[in-house]
Amino acid sequence: MTDMDYKGNTTKHNGNLPIEENKSCCYFKNPNKVILNKLKVDGGLIKSSKQEKCDYIVHWNDNCVNYIELKGGDLIKAFSQVEETIKMTRKNFENFNTSQCIIVCSRIRLPSSDSTIIRLKKKMKALTGTVPIIKSQRHEYLVK
Repeated sequence: MTDMDYKGNTTKHNGNLPIEENKSCCYFKNPNKVILNKLKVDGGLIKSSKQEKCDYIVHWNDNCVNYIELKGGDLIKAFSQVEETIKMTRKNFENFNTSQCIIVCSRIRLPSSDSTIIRLKKKMKALTGTVPIIKSQRHEYLVK
């Protein structure tokens, strides 16, 4: 894989940040006007159509990094895309205190209590240190 251009694919925001795609929305509520860095991964940082990757990474204060996948409904594929992105970008965010996976689906095909989903949640927690957030249609994240 060629060098990834983090700076050229990042936009900065100091207010609320909605990220919308596939009828799904991850909304970063930012009352303290923290500078948020929105990194377009799919088609930006990682251009290859053959490589699995999530849609966006949002990070701030060299402290918190969020891997965002906005999906129609294939939750298993969403986990795989986030996992691959974490593996490819890990070195860039290794000093961050918090790493979070956020998956927002416009429709979820499998219930969150499904044994496959439970296994994938455990795997993601082992990778990021936090339980992944899985929501239907919209998730609101309060930036602290």
